[in-house]
Amino acid sequence: MSMEGGFDIEHDGKESQREWVKDGSVDLKGSPVSYSATGRWNAAFFIMGVEMGERLAYFTIAASLFTYLTNVMYQGVAASAETVNIWSGVTSILPLVGGFLSDAYVGRYYMIIISSLVYLSGLALLIVSVSISSLSPHSPPNMQNHATGTQIAVLFTALYMISCGSGGMKPSLLSLAADQFDYQHPDESKQKISFFNWYFFFMALAILMSNTVIVYVQGNVSWGAGFGIVASVSFIAVIIFLFGTRKYRHRIPAGSPITRIAQVLVAAFRNRNLRVRVEPNNPNRNDFRCLDKAAIGEEEHCNKDPWKACTGRQVEEVKQVARMLPMWLTVIIYSVTLAQGGTFFVKQSSTMDRSLGPHFSIPPASTLAIVIIATLIAVSAYDRLLVPIAARITGMERGISILQRIGAGLVFLILAMVIAALVEAKRLKIAQAHGLMDKPQAVVSMSVFWLALPNVVLGIADAFALVGLQEFFYSQVPDSMRSLGVASNLTANGIGSFVSSLVIHIVNSVTGKMGHRWLLDNLNTSRLDKFYWLLVALNALNLLAFIFTARRYRYKSLT
Repeated sequence: MSMEGGFDIEHDGKESQREWVKDGSVDLKGSPVSYSATGRWNAAFFIMGVEMGERLAYFTIAASLFTYLTNVMYQGVAASAETVNIWSGVTSILPLVGGFLSDAYVGRYYMIIISSLVYLSGLALLIVSVSISSLSPHSPPNMQNHATGTQIAVLFTALYMISCGSGGMKPSLLSLAADQFDYQHPDESKQKISFFNWYFFFMALAILMSNTVIVYVQGNVSWGAGFGIVASVSFIAVIIFLFGTRKYRHRIPAGSPITRIAQVLVAAFRNRNLRVRVEPNNPNRNDFRCLDKAAIGEEEHCNKDPWKACTGRQVEEVKQVARMLPMWLTVIIYSVTLAQGGTFFVKQSSTMDRSLGPHFSIPPASTLAIVIIATLIAVSAYDRLLVPIAARITGMERGISILQRIGAGLVFLILAMVIAALVEAKRLKIAQAHGLMDKPQAVVSMSVFWLALPNVVLGIADAFALVGLQEFFYSQVPDSMRSLGVASNLTANGIGSFVSSLVIHIVNSVTGKMGHRWLLDNLNTSRLDKFYWLLVALNALNLLAFIFTARRYRYKSLT
Protein backbone atom coordinates (compact mmCIF):
# COMPACT_ATOMS: atom_id res chain seq x y z
CA MET A 1 0.00 0.00 0.00
CA SER A 2 1.36 3.45 -0.88
CA MET A 3 0.19 7.03 -0.85
CA GLU A 4 0.03 9.09 -4.02
CA GLY A 5 -1.63 12.46 -4.49
CA GLY A 6 -3.24 12.29 -1.06
CA PHE A 7 -5.13 9.03 -1.79
CA ASP A 8 -4.61 5.50 -0.50
CA ILE A 9 -3.73 3.30 -3.49
CA GLU A 10 -4.54 -0.37 -3.00
CA HIS A 11 -2.35 -3.15 -4.44
CA ASP A 12 -4.88 -3.80 -7.21
CA GLY A 13 -4.35 -0.22 -8.48
CA LYS A 14 -7.78 1.08 -7.49
CA GLU A 15 -8.17 4.21 -5.40
CA SER A 16 -9.95 3.76 -2.11
CA GLN A 17 -10.66 7.49 -2.18
CA ARG A 18 -9.22 7.80 1.30
CA GLU A 19 -7.51 11.15 1.77
CA TRP A 20 -4.88 11.15 4.49
CA VAL A 21 -4.59 13.85 7.12
CA LYS A 22 -1.63 16.05 6.16
CA ASP A 23 -0.81 17.82 9.45
CA GLY A 24 1.28 14.99 10.87
CA SER A 25 -1.51 13.30 12.84
CA VAL A 26 -1.31 9.53 13.41
CA ASP A 27 -3.25 6.84 15.21
CA LEU A 28 -2.14 5.27 18.49
CA LYS A 29 0.18 2.91 16.58
CA GLY A 30 1.86 5.78 14.74
CA SER A 31 0.23 5.05 11.37
CA PRO A 32 -1.30 7.76 9.13
CA VAL A 33 -5.01 8.48 9.58
CA SER A 34 -7.67 9.48 7.08
CA TYR A 35 -9.95 12.50 7.12
CA SER A 36 -13.10 10.44 6.70
CA ALA A 37 -12.52 7.94 9.54
CA THR A 38 -11.08 10.18 12.26
CA GLY A 39 -11.23 13.57 13.86
CA ARG A 40 -13.63 16.51 13.48
CA TRP A 41 -16.68 16.99 15.70
CA ASN A 42 -17.36 13.25 15.93
CA ALA A 43 -14.12 12.86 17.85
CA ALA A 44 -14.02 16.23 19.61
CA PHE A 45 -17.36 15.70 21.38
CA PHE A 46 -16.03 12.56 23.11
CA ILE A 47 -13.14 14.62 24.49
CA MET A 48 -15.24 17.65 25.41
CA GLY A 49 -17.37 15.44 27.66
CA VAL A 50 -14.35 14.77 29.88
CA GLU A 51 -13.65 18.51 30.04
CA MET A 52 -17.22 19.15 31.18
CA GLY A 53 -16.91 16.50 33.88
CA GLU A 54 -13.58 17.86 35.09
CA ARG A 55 -14.81 21.47 35.19
CA LEU A 56 -18.04 20.43 36.93
CA ALA A 57 -16.08 18.70 39.68
CA TYR A 58 -13.36 21.32 40.04
CA PHE A 59 -15.67 24.34 40.29
CA THR A 60 -17.98 22.50 42.65
CA ILE A 61 -15.04 22.01 44.99
CA ALA A 62 -13.79 25.57 44.45
CA ALA A 63 -17.24 27.00 45.23
CA SER A 64 -17.84 24.94 48.36
CA LEU A 65 -14.44 24.22 49.89
CA PHE A 66 -14.30 27.36 52.06
CA THR A 67 -17.79 26.67 53.41
CA TYR A 68 -16.94 23.03 54.11
CA LEU A 69 -13.73 23.90 55.95
CA THR A 70 -15.42 26.51 58.17
CA ASN A 71 -18.83 24.87 58.76
CA VAL A 72 -17.89 21.18 58.84
CA MET A 73 -14.18 20.97 59.64
CA TYR A 74 -14.46 23.97 62.01
CA GLN A 75 -11.34 25.70 60.77
CA GLY A 76 -11.01 29.42 61.37
CA VAL A 77 -11.87 31.87 58.62
CA ALA A 78 -8.26 32.94 58.07
CA ALA A 79 -6.95 29.36 58.11
CA SER A 80 -9.68 28.24 55.71
CA ALA A 81 -8.99 31.12 53.32
CA GLU A 82 -5.28 30.28 53.36
CA THR A 83 -6.03 26.60 52.70
CA VAL A 84 -8.26 27.43 49.73
CA ASN A 85 -5.71 29.88 48.29
CA ILE A 86 -2.86 27.37 48.55
CA TRP A 87 -4.95 24.61 46.97
CA SER A 88 -6.05 26.91 44.14
CA GLY A 89 -2.48 28.08 43.60
CA VAL A 90 -1.07 24.56 43.40
CA THR A 91 -3.88 23.54 41.06
CA SER A 92 -3.13 26.47 38.76
CA ILE A 93 0.60 25.64 38.53
CA LEU A 94 0.39 21.87 38.00
CA PRO A 95 -0.88 22.17 34.37
CA LEU A 96 2.64 23.28 33.45
CA VAL A 97 3.93 19.92 34.66
CA GLY A 98 1.11 18.01 32.97
CA GLY A 99 1.49 19.93 29.71
CA PHE A 100 5.24 19.35 29.65
CA LEU A 101 4.94 15.60 30.24
CA SER A 102 2.13 15.37 27.69
CA ASP A 103 4.08 17.09 24.91
CA ALA A 104 7.46 15.62 25.69
CA TYR A 105 6.98 11.99 26.67
CA VAL A 106 3.52 10.62 27.48
CA GLY A 107 1.27 11.95 24.70
CA ARG A 108 -2.05 13.72 25.19
CA TYR A 109 -4.28 10.63 25.01
CA TYR A 110 -2.38 8.61 27.59
CA MET A 111 -1.92 11.67 29.82
CA ILE A 112 -5.71 12.10 29.89
CA ILE A 113 -6.22 8.45 30.86
CA ILE A 114 -3.56 8.49 33.59
CA SER A 115 -4.74 11.83 34.97
CA SER A 116 -8.39 10.72 34.87
CA LEU A 117 -7.59 7.72 37.05
CA VAL A 118 -5.87 9.99 39.58
CA TYR A 119 -8.72 12.51 39.38
CA LEU A 120 -11.47 9.91 39.87
CA SER A 121 -9.54 8.31 42.74
CA GLY A 122 -9.31 11.72 44.40
CA LEU A 123 -13.05 12.29 43.96
CA ALA A 124 -13.79 8.85 45.42
CA LEU A 125 -11.63 9.60 48.45
CA LEU A 126 -13.30 13.00 48.83
CA ILE A 127 -16.74 11.35 48.89
CA VAL A 128 -15.49 8.95 51.57
CA SER A 129 -14.05 11.86 53.55
CA VAL A 130 -17.30 13.88 53.61
CA SER A 131 -19.64 10.88 54.04
CA ILE A 132 -18.10 8.74 56.78
CA SER A 133 -18.72 10.15 60.24
CA SER A 134 -15.30 9.16 61.59
CA LEU A 135 -13.58 11.24 58.89
CA SER A 136 -15.26 14.58 59.64
CA PRO A 137 -16.30 16.31 62.89
CA HIS A 138 -20.03 16.08 63.60
CA SER A 139 -20.28 17.92 66.91
CA PRO A 140 -21.76 21.43 66.93
CA PRO A 141 -19.20 24.22 66.45
CA ASN A 142 -19.76 25.73 69.90
CA MET A 143 -18.10 22.65 71.37
CA GLN A 144 -14.88 23.61 69.53
CA ASN A 145 -14.48 20.06 68.24
CA HIS A 146 -11.91 20.73 65.51
CA ALA A 147 -10.96 18.19 62.88
CA THR A 148 -8.33 15.63 63.87
CA GLY A 149 -5.05 15.14 62.06
CA THR A 150 -6.36 12.01 60.37
CA GLN A 151 -9.50 13.75 59.15
CA ILE A 152 -7.48 16.63 57.71
CA ALA A 153 -4.95 14.25 56.13
CA VAL A 154 -7.64 12.28 54.31
CA LEU A 155 -9.36 15.42 53.06
CA PHE A 156 -6.15 17.06 51.87
CA THR A 157 -4.94 13.85 50.20
CA ALA A 158 -8.17 13.78 48.21
CA LEU A 159 -7.92 17.47 47.29
CA TYR A 160 -4.34 17.25 46.06
CA MET A 161 -4.99 14.04 44.13
CA ILE A 162 -7.71 16.02 42.35
CA SER A 163 -5.19 18.84 41.75
CA CYS A 164 -2.68 16.42 40.21
CA GLY A 165 -5.34 14.85 38.01
CA SER A 166 -6.60 18.24 36.91
CA GLY A 167 -3.06 19.41 36.13
CA GLY A 168 -2.60 16.56 33.68
CA MET A 169 -6.08 16.67 32.16
CA LYS A 170 -6.73 20.35 31.46
CA PRO A 171 -3.91 21.13 29.00
CA SER A 172 -4.13 17.73 27.32
CA LEU A 173 -7.92 17.80 26.85
CA LEU A 174 -8.03 21.09 24.97
CA SER A 175 -4.97 20.23 22.89
CA LEU A 176 -6.22 16.77 21.92
CA ALA A 177 -9.70 18.08 21.10
CA ALA A 178 -8.30 20.89 18.93
CA ASP A 179 -5.95 18.39 17.23
CA GLN A 180 -9.03 16.74 15.72
CA PHE A 181 -9.31 19.61 13.21
CA ASP A 182 -6.69 20.28 10.54
CA TYR A 183 -5.97 23.94 9.72
CA GLN A 184 -4.80 22.83 6.26
CA HIS A 185 -8.16 21.29 5.33
CA PRO A 186 -10.64 23.92 4.02
CA ASP A 187 -13.69 22.53 5.81
CA GLU A 188 -11.91 21.55 9.01
CA SER A 189 -10.22 24.94 9.19
CA LYS A 190 -13.64 26.59 9.53
CA GLN A 191 -14.72 23.99 12.08
CA LYS A 192 -11.56 24.58 14.13
CA ILE A 193 -12.33 28.30 14.41
CA SER A 194 -15.81 27.43 15.67
CA PHE A 195 -14.47 24.68 17.93
CA PHE A 196 -12.84 27.04 20.44
CA ASN A 197 -16.14 28.89 20.88
CA TRP A 198 -18.13 25.76 21.59
CA TYR A 199 -15.44 24.20 23.75
CA PHE A 200 -15.59 27.25 25.99
CA PHE A 201 -19.42 27.21 25.81
CA PHE A 202 -19.67 23.70 27.25
CA MET A 203 -17.00 24.44 29.83
CA ALA A 204 -18.97 27.51 30.99
CA LEU A 205 -22.14 25.42 31.06
CA ALA A 206 -20.45 22.98 33.44
CA ILE A 207 -19.37 25.88 35.66
CA LEU A 208 -22.95 27.19 35.72
CA MET A 209 -24.27 23.77 36.79
CA SER A 210 -21.65 23.48 39.54
CA ASN A 211 -22.51 26.90 40.99
CA THR A 212 -26.25 26.32 40.94
CA VAL A 213 -27.52 22.73 40.84
CA ILE A 214 -24.65 20.98 42.62
CA VAL A 215 -24.19 23.65 45.28
CA TYR A 216 -27.93 23.46 45.97
CA VAL A 217 -27.72 19.67 46.41
CA GLN A 218 -24.80 20.07 48.82
CA GLY A 219 -26.69 22.60 50.90
CA ASN A 220 -30.07 20.87 50.92
CA VAL A 221 -29.28 17.13 50.66
CA SER A 222 -25.71 16.32 51.70
CA TRP A 223 -22.10 16.97 50.86
CA GLY A 224 -21.68 13.36 49.78
CA ALA A 225 -24.63 13.58 47.38
CA GLY A 226 -23.22 16.70 45.70
CA PHE A 227 -19.74 15.27 45.24
CA GLY A 228 -21.27 11.92 44.27
CA ILE A 229 -23.08 13.53 41.34
CA VAL A 230 -19.96 15.19 39.95
CA ALA A 231 -17.91 12.02 40.43
CA SER A 232 -20.53 9.99 38.55
CA VAL A 233 -20.61 12.50 35.69
CA SER A 234 -16.80 12.47 35.48
CA PHE A 235 -16.68 8.67 35.50
CA ILE A 236 -19.27 8.37 32.73
CA ALA A 237 -17.44 11.03 30.69
CA VAL A 238 -14.16 9.06 30.91
CA ILE A 239 -15.92 5.87 29.77
CA ILE A 240 -17.39 7.74 26.79
CA PHE A 241 -13.93 9.12 26.05
CA LEU A 242 -12.54 5.58 25.84
CA PHE A 243 -15.30 4.56 23.42
CA GLY A 244 -14.10 7.25 21.01
CA THR A 245 -10.48 6.01 20.96
CA ARG A 246 -10.52 4.80 17.35
CA LYS A 247 -11.72 8.20 16.13
CA TYR A 248 -8.89 10.27 17.62
CA ARG A 249 -5.96 11.85 15.82
CA HIS A 250 -2.74 11.93 17.80
CA ARG A 251 0.59 13.74 17.79
CA ILE A 252 3.78 11.85 18.56
CA PRO A 253 5.59 13.25 21.66
CA ALA A 254 8.61 15.24 20.47
CA GLY A 255 10.85 15.17 23.53
CA SER A 256 11.55 17.94 25.99
CA PRO A 257 10.75 21.41 24.60
CA ILE A 258 12.76 22.91 27.47
CA THR A 259 15.86 21.08 26.21
CA ARG A 260 15.34 22.37 22.66
CA ILE A 261 14.93 25.94 23.93
CA ALA A 262 18.02 25.61 26.14
CA GLN A 263 20.05 24.32 23.19
CA VAL A 264 19.24 27.43 21.16
CA LEU A 265 20.11 29.77 24.03
CA VAL A 266 23.40 27.97 24.76
CA ALA A 267 24.40 27.76 21.08
CA ALA A 268 23.58 31.45 20.57
CA PHE A 269 25.73 32.35 23.58
CA ARG A 270 28.62 30.22 22.37
CA ASN A 271 28.46 31.87 18.95
CA ARG A 272 27.89 35.38 20.31
CA ASN A 273 31.09 36.72 18.75
CA LEU A 274 30.30 35.38 15.28
CA ARG A 275 28.50 37.40 12.62
CA VAL A 276 25.18 36.35 11.10
CA ARG A 277 24.77 36.60 7.34
CA VAL A 278 22.18 39.27 6.50
CA GLU A 279 19.11 37.94 4.69
CA PRO A 280 16.90 40.99 3.93
CA ASN A 281 14.15 38.95 2.26
CA ASN A 282 13.72 36.56 5.17
CA PRO A 283 11.11 37.91 7.66
CA ASN A 284 12.17 35.36 10.25
CA ARG A 285 15.50 37.20 10.62
CA ASN A 286 13.98 40.55 11.53
CA ASP A 287 13.48 40.03 15.27
CA PHE A 288 15.50 38.42 18.04
CA ARG A 289 18.46 38.37 15.65
CA CYS A 290 20.81 37.40 18.46
CA LEU A 291 19.20 33.95 18.44
CA ASP A 292 20.09 33.47 14.77
CA LYS A 293 23.67 32.91 15.91
CA ALA A 294 22.54 29.54 17.30
CA ALA A 295 22.19 28.27 13.72
CA ILE A 296 25.68 29.30 12.57
CA GLY A 297 27.47 26.17 11.37
CA GLU A 298 24.17 24.27 11.24
CA GLU A 299 25.29 21.87 8.49
CA GLU A 300 28.60 21.18 10.19
CA HIS A 301 27.66 20.72 13.84
CA CYS A 302 23.93 20.24 14.30
CA ASN A 303 23.76 16.49 13.90
CA LYS A 304 26.82 16.09 16.11
CA ASP A 305 26.20 18.57 18.89
CA PRO A 306 22.97 20.64 18.99
CA TRP A 307 24.42 22.59 21.92
CA LYS A 308 26.87 24.19 19.43
CA ALA A 309 24.60 24.67 16.43
CA CYS A 310 20.84 24.22 16.03
CA THR A 311 18.57 23.99 13.02
CA GLY A 312 16.93 27.13 11.67
CA ARG A 313 13.54 25.64 12.49
CA GLN A 314 14.56 25.10 16.10
CA VAL A 315 15.69 28.73 16.33
CA GLU A 316 12.40 29.92 14.86
CA GLU A 317 10.47 27.89 17.46
CA VAL A 318 12.29 29.69 20.26
CA LYS A 319 11.64 33.03 18.58
CA GLN A 320 7.94 32.19 18.41
CA VAL A 321 7.85 31.51 22.14
CA ALA A 322 9.65 34.81 22.80
CA ARG A 323 7.09 36.71 20.68
CA MET A 324 4.29 35.32 22.83
CA LEU A 325 5.71 36.31 26.22
CA PRO A 326 4.30 39.89 26.21
CA MET A 327 0.85 38.46 25.42
CA TRP A 328 1.19 36.11 28.38
CA LEU A 329 1.80 39.07 30.69
CA THR A 330 -1.46 40.73 29.58
CA VAL A 331 -3.37 37.65 30.77
CA ILE A 332 -2.21 38.24 34.34
CA ILE A 333 -3.68 41.76 34.56
CA TYR A 334 -6.88 40.50 32.93
CA SER A 335 -7.13 37.75 35.55
CA VAL A 336 -6.55 40.23 38.40
CA THR A 337 -9.73 42.02 37.36
CA LEU A 338 -11.73 38.82 36.84
CA ALA A 339 -10.91 37.79 40.40
CA GLN A 340 -13.08 40.65 41.70
CA GLY A 341 -16.19 38.93 40.32
CA GLY A 342 -15.95 36.15 42.89
CA THR A 343 -15.05 38.40 45.82
CA PHE A 344 -16.10 42.05 45.88
CA PHE A 345 -19.04 41.61 43.51
CA VAL A 346 -20.44 38.93 45.83
CA LYS A 347 -19.76 41.09 48.89
CA GLN A 348 -21.58 44.03 47.27
CA SER A 349 -24.60 41.87 46.46
CA SER A 350 -24.86 40.78 50.12
CA THR A 351 -25.50 44.42 51.11
CA MET A 352 -28.18 45.10 48.46
CA ASP A 353 -31.87 44.28 48.09
CA ARG A 354 -31.93 40.71 46.78
CA SER A 355 -35.64 40.02 47.16
CA LEU A 356 -37.36 38.42 44.22
CA GLY A 357 -41.00 38.49 45.21
CA PRO A 358 -42.32 38.33 48.77
CA HIS A 359 -40.90 34.91 49.68
CA PHE A 360 -37.57 34.51 47.91
CA SER A 361 -34.18 36.18 48.27
CA ILE A 362 -31.38 35.64 45.75
CA PRO A 363 -28.24 34.15 47.37
CA PRO A 364 -25.30 36.59 47.04
CA ALA A 365 -23.08 34.10 45.22
CA SER A 366 -25.79 33.41 42.65
CA THR A 367 -25.08 36.77 41.04
CA LEU A 368 -22.01 35.06 39.53
CA ALA A 369 -24.41 33.02 37.41
CA ILE A 370 -25.20 36.21 35.49
CA VAL A 371 -21.61 36.35 34.24
CA ILE A 372 -21.75 32.74 33.07
CA ILE A 373 -25.16 33.09 31.41
CA ALA A 374 -23.99 36.27 29.64
CA THR A 375 -20.87 34.39 28.50
CA LEU A 376 -22.93 31.50 27.12
CA ILE A 377 -25.16 33.86 25.14
CA ALA A 378 -22.24 35.98 23.94
CA VAL A 379 -20.21 32.97 22.75
CA SER A 380 -23.19 31.64 20.81
CA ALA A 381 -23.87 35.05 19.24
CA TYR A 382 -20.20 35.48 18.38
CA ASP A 383 -20.01 32.16 16.56
CA ARG A 384 -23.37 32.31 14.77
CA LEU A 385 -23.84 36.03 14.13
CA LEU A 386 -20.68 38.09 14.50
CA VAL A 387 -18.26 35.81 12.64
CA PRO A 388 -20.38 35.52 9.44
CA ILE A 389 -21.08 39.27 9.39
CA ALA A 390 -17.48 40.24 10.10
CA ALA A 391 -16.21 37.71 7.53
CA ARG A 392 -18.22 39.43 4.79
CA ILE A 393 -16.78 42.81 5.83
CA THR A 394 -13.14 41.87 6.40
CA GLY A 395 -12.83 38.98 3.96
CA MET A 396 -11.26 36.90 6.73
CA GLU A 397 -12.62 33.40 7.29
CA ARG A 398 -12.69 33.96 11.05
CA GLY A 399 -14.20 37.46 10.84
CA ILE A 400 -11.55 39.13 12.99
CA SER A 401 -8.07 38.00 13.97
CA ILE A 402 -7.30 36.23 17.24
CA LEU A 403 -5.53 39.27 18.67
CA GLN A 404 -8.37 41.59 17.60
CA ARG A 405 -10.74 39.32 19.48
CA ILE A 406 -8.59 39.42 22.63
CA GLY A 407 -8.25 43.19 22.33
CA ALA A 408 -12.03 43.59 22.09
CA GLY A 409 -12.34 41.54 25.28
CA LEU A 410 -9.91 43.86 27.05
CA VAL A 411 -12.03 46.85 25.99
CA PHE A 412 -15.21 45.22 27.34
CA LEU A 413 -13.37 44.44 30.59
CA ILE A 414 -12.55 48.12 31.06
CA LEU A 415 -16.18 49.02 30.34
CA ALA A 416 -17.36 46.46 32.93
CA MET A 417 -15.17 48.00 35.63
CA VAL A 418 -16.30 51.54 34.73
CA ILE A 419 -19.91 50.45 35.20
CA ALA A 420 -19.01 48.63 38.44
CA ALA A 421 -17.38 51.78 39.82
CA LEU A 422 -20.43 53.90 38.96
CA VAL A 423 -22.82 51.34 40.51
CA GLU A 424 -20.76 51.19 43.70
CA ALA A 425 -20.65 55.00 43.93
CA LYS A 426 -24.45 55.04 43.69
CA ARG A 427 -24.74 52.34 46.38
CA LEU A 428 -22.51 54.35 48.73
CA LYS A 429 -24.61 57.50 48.24
CA ILE A 430 -27.79 55.60 49.12
CA ALA A 431 -26.15 54.05 52.20
CA GLN A 432 -24.97 57.46 53.35
CA ALA A 433 -28.34 59.10 52.70
CA HIS A 434 -30.09 56.48 54.88
CA GLY A 435 -27.54 56.62 57.70
CA LEU A 436 -26.18 53.11 57.12
CA MET A 437 -22.47 53.93 57.19
CA ASP A 438 -21.95 52.20 60.54
CA LYS A 439 -24.44 49.39 59.85
CA PRO A 440 -22.61 46.94 57.56
CA GLN A 441 -25.29 44.25 57.99
CA ALA A 442 -28.14 46.54 56.94
CA VAL A 443 -29.65 46.14 53.47
CA VAL A 444 -29.21 49.16 51.21
CA SER A 445 -32.41 50.04 49.37
CA MET A 446 -30.87 49.39 45.96
CA SER A 447 -31.74 46.38 43.83
CA VAL A 448 -29.02 43.78 43.35
CA PHE A 449 -29.92 43.78 39.67
CA TRP A 450 -27.84 46.94 39.29
CA LEU A 451 -24.87 44.56 39.57
CA ALA A 452 -26.24 42.65 36.59
CA LEU A 453 -24.96 45.46 34.35
CA PRO A 454 -21.20 45.01 35.04
CA ASN A 455 -21.67 41.23 35.27
CA VAL A 456 -23.21 41.04 31.81
CA VAL A 457 -20.43 43.14 30.28
CA LEU A 458 -17.90 40.97 32.14
CA GLY A 459 -19.47 37.90 30.53
CA ILE A 460 -19.15 39.51 27.09
CA ALA A 461 -15.50 40.30 27.83
CA ASP A 462 -14.90 36.62 28.66
CA ALA A 463 -16.55 35.51 25.42
CA PHE A 464 -14.06 37.59 23.47
CA ALA A 465 -10.86 37.48 25.51
CA LEU A 466 -10.84 34.10 27.26
CA VAL A 467 -11.84 32.13 24.16
CA GLY A 468 -9.36 34.11 22.08
CA LEU A 469 -6.59 33.43 24.58
CA GLN A 470 -7.32 29.70 24.52
CA GLU A 471 -6.95 29.59 20.75
CA PHE A 472 -3.94 31.90 20.76
CA PHE A 473 -1.90 29.83 23.21
CA TYR A 474 -2.84 26.62 21.40
CA SER A 475 -2.26 27.72 17.81
CA GLN A 476 0.70 30.08 18.13
CA VAL A 477 3.14 27.90 20.05
CA PRO A 478 5.27 25.39 18.11
CA ASP A 479 3.27 22.27 17.24
CA SER A 480 5.30 20.16 19.67
CA MET A 481 4.42 22.45 22.59
CA ARG A 482 0.65 22.84 22.30
CA SER A 483 -0.26 21.28 25.64
CA LEU A 484 2.41 23.37 27.33
CA GLY A 485 1.04 26.47 25.56
CA VAL A 486 -2.45 25.78 26.86
CA ALA A 487 -0.99 25.16 30.33
CA SER A 488 0.84 28.51 30.29
CA ASN A 489 -2.48 30.29 29.70
CA LEU A 490 -4.12 28.40 32.56
CA THR A 491 -1.22 29.17 34.86
CA ALA A 492 -1.33 32.88 34.00
CA ASN A 493 -4.95 32.91 35.14
CA GLY A 494 -3.92 31.31 38.42
CA ILE A 495 -1.07 33.78 38.92
CA GLY A 496 -3.62 36.56 38.39
CA SER A 497 -5.42 35.46 41.55
CA PHE A 498 -2.22 35.78 43.58
CA VAL A 499 -1.44 39.16 42.03
CA SER A 500 -4.98 40.28 42.89
CA SER A 501 -4.28 39.59 46.57
CA LEU A 502 -1.01 41.50 46.29
CA VAL A 503 -2.73 44.49 44.67
CA ILE A 504 -5.36 44.56 47.43
CA HIS A 505 -2.62 44.45 50.10
CA ILE A 506 -0.69 47.29 48.45
CA VAL A 507 -3.82 49.42 48.02
CA ASN A 508 -4.79 49.02 51.66
CA SER A 509 -1.24 49.71 52.80
CA VAL A 510 -0.90 52.88 50.75
CA THR A 511 -4.39 54.25 51.45
CA GLY A 512 -4.03 53.40 55.13
CA LYS A 513 -0.98 55.66 55.32
CA MET A 514 -3.08 58.38 53.63
CA GLY A 515 -5.63 58.23 56.45
CA HIS A 516 -8.39 55.88 55.26
CA ARG A 517 -8.12 52.40 53.80
CA TRP A 518 -10.21 51.80 50.71
CA LEU A 519 -11.02 48.15 51.38
CA LEU A 520 -12.57 47.35 54.75
CA ASP A 521 -14.87 44.66 56.10
CA ASN A 522 -17.61 47.30 56.19
CA LEU A 523 -18.29 48.14 52.53
CA ASN A 524 -20.33 51.20 53.54
CA THR A 525 -17.21 52.88 54.91
CA SER A 526 -14.91 51.49 52.18
CA ARG A 527 -14.11 53.13 48.87
CA LEU A 528 -14.55 50.14 46.61
CA ASP A 529 -15.54 52.52 43.81
CA LYS A 530 -12.06 54.09 43.90
CA PHE A 531 -10.50 50.61 43.82
CA TYR A 532 -12.54 49.83 40.70
CA TRP A 533 -11.33 53.06 39.08
CA LEU A 534 -7.78 51.95 39.88
CA LEU A 535 -8.47 48.69 38.05
CA VAL A 536 -9.83 50.70 35.12
CA ALA A 537 -6.53 52.58 34.96
CA LEU A 538 -4.44 49.38 35.23
CA ASN A 539 -6.46 47.71 32.48
CA ALA A 540 -6.21 50.80 30.26
CA LEU A 541 -2.41 50.63 30.57
CA ASN A 542 -2.58 46.90 29.94
CA LEU A 543 -4.67 47.52 26.80
CA LEU A 544 -2.15 50.06 25.48
CA ALA A 545 0.70 47.60 26.06
CA PHE A 546 -1.33 44.90 24.34
CA ILE A 547 -2.03 47.09 21.30
CA PHE A 548 1.64 48.08 21.07
CA THR A 549 2.71 44.42 21.13
CA ALA A 550 -0.11 43.11 18.91
CA ARG A 551 0.67 45.60 16.12
CA ARG A 552 4.17 44.15 15.92
CA TYR A 553 3.23 40.52 16.38
CA ARG A 554 3.78 38.16 13.45
CA TYR A 555 1.45 35.19 13.41
CA LYS A 556 2.87 31.73 13.14
CA SER A 557 2.06 30.08 9.83
CA LEU A 558 -0.68 27.47 10.26
CA THR A 559 -0.17 25.91 6.84
